[in-house]
Amino acid sequence: MKIARPRPTCFAFAVSLRAIPIQLVCFIAASLLCASFVGCSSVDRTGKGLRVVSNFPGGSAAVEQIDQAGRIVHVRPASNPGRGWEAWWYFKLEGIRPGETITLDVGKAPWATPDRAAFSLDGKTWKQTAPGARMKDRIVYRVPVAARSAWFAWGPPFMLADSRRLIESAVRRNRAASSFV
Repeated sequence: MKIARPRPTCFAFAVSLRAIPIQLVCFIAASLLCASFVGCSSVDRTGKGLRVVSNFPGGSAAVEQIDQAGRIVHVRPASNPGRGWEAWWYFKLEGIRPGETITLDVGKAPWATPDRAAFSLDGKTWKQTAPGARMKDRIVYRVPVAARSAWFAWGPPFMLADSRRLIESAVRRNRAASSFV
């Protein structure tokens, strides 16, 4: 009894999969996946360029591209399936030359592109940028930075640790206040 194999329906895989060893298919898929990450990488192999860091509580940024020569950082909110829509971005930018103007190009409008972004030189004190320039579904902020690193965000972050400090402060100042879970 001969079992008929279904024909591939995807245009990209119009060739017969029977003729391609599974190891080769896996290798090609893995290579394409890695290439897509390398293309959006914020890794600077010289250690002297701009680098996006978002692996901290509340951090969120998908790096699309970093133009080291033009000092332009292209980002959008990272996708977090099951945790809400893609609107929040918050990251630390390292490798800044103190006194230079950084250009931040943010996509995924309209929710992720406020008129003014927030930035901080110490991760605690936040200021607003000048109004950004809108270009279709993106916005571009130009920010003079007087430090080697700075934090950028959709708005000033308010994390769980900030909430706990606020509640503890309220409890200390007001005998009628109490914290609860």
